[in-house]
Amino acid sequence: MIFHYNTLSKGRGHFSTRICENPTWDFHFHKNLELFYVIRGEVECTINGNTDILRAGEFGLCLSNQVHAGHTVVADTLLFVCVFSEDCVRSFASFMEDKEGEDFKFTCEPPLQRYLEEVFLLEKQ
Repeated sequence: MIFHYNTLSKGRGHFSTRICENPTWDFHFHKNLELFYVIRGEVECTINGNTDILRAGEFGLCLSNQVHAGHTVVADTLLFVCVFSEDCVRSFASFMEDKEGEDFKFTCEPPLQRYLEEVFLLEKQ
């Protein structure tokens, strides 16, 4: 079964974040962009039929209306999730409309990765 969420973030320029321990989520889709970052461990993600394992330090990006699901591969996994309203990232959302990435997984240069980890972890304390 595939679930549809009408919206996961509300309001102009809104985004919501959470840190999930040992996450599992069923197939679903929504109009919002969703960014994943593996703080530690591994998560297997499937987005629009493409499956890959995200490891610590790797990001995944799910575009609007892409069907996706995932689950923890190793114990003690920590995943940062950020869901953006289309108002928050309107120009990017417009640019990506009706596009599919070849690969939803990506990494950042080490200085940027360290900065993002600090921001993600500080925000949730």
